[in-house]
Amino acid sequence: MDIIFLLNIFFQMLNKNFKKNTIGIIGGRGALGAYFAKLFRNGDVKVLISDLNTKLSNEELIKKSDIVIFSVPLHLATEIIAKNIKFLRKDQLVMDFTSLKSLQIKEMLKSKAQVIGMHPMFGPSILSPKNQIVLYSPARTILEKKFVKFIKSFGFIVEKIDPQKHDKLMSIVQVLIHFKAIVLGKALENLKIDIKDTLKVASPAYQMELAMVGRIFAQDPNLYGAIEIMNPESKKVLNILEESFNLYKDIILEKDLKKFCKEFEKTSDFMGGYCKKALDKTSKLFKYL
Repeated sequence: MDIIFLLNIFFQMLNKNFKKNTIGIIGGRGALGAYFAKLFRNGDVKVLISDLNTKLSNEELIKKSDIVIFSVPLHLATEIIAKNIKFLRKDQLVMDFTSLKSLQIKEMLKSKAQVIGMHPMFGPSILSPKNQIVLYSPARTILEKKFVKFIKSFGFIVEKIDPQKHDKLMSIVQVLIHFKAIVLGKALENLKIDIKDTLKVASPAYQMELAMVGRIFAQDPNLYGAIEIMNPESKKVLNILEESFNLYKDIILEKDLKKFCKEFEKTSDFMGGYCKKALDKTSKLFKYL
């Protein structure tokens, strides 16, 4: 393709108001896709969606869009991206909303389009986008500044992150924390506990912990399963969790209070000033329970 023609395309993209772009969301009937479709439309942006049983196919959506966003289930994401990247053009920007970045970005880079990986760190049930975190990984683009300005205009906090670092941090923020809640839920099931009975005698801390467990089990198992299974750091993180579990299990079964306090204080020192901040923050949250 003629270099002058390409330069003209990129010049036009740089000078175009980001809100004047047509955004196409593949998976636009899903919860998160529908949330962003509504949000963008409320911001006077033209939005197209394609999904199962929509009149508009993925191919047609891509042809009519300036920006294409894959908002699809994590366990199907690379497959869906791979099937559709052949339709993307050099004058387009392609993004994804998935919880992992490395594989998805690698797949999107096989297209001709510009590429930015994107991960909204919230679900579609939020009351407002204000101060909600959106992570992004620019892979091949001249539109980074325009993209960031556009996303910030809705009130989001926007953080740039390397794809590999993103996936490593998600093994803590998502894999580790969700796994603990999922296993706790399974333990309650196996103990045949009546949840209502526990809530009658519950401390605020238990109510909050149980609410987080219940919140996860109220959602899609495919999402949480894919987050646990597909993260490349899962094995390492879960092995360390198992070691930590076994350490405290042995201490408790041996009734060794001195060793318990020693390990407890080591972790408290490691977490430092965050412990006091967390105590103050949760104490305020308890007022709403």
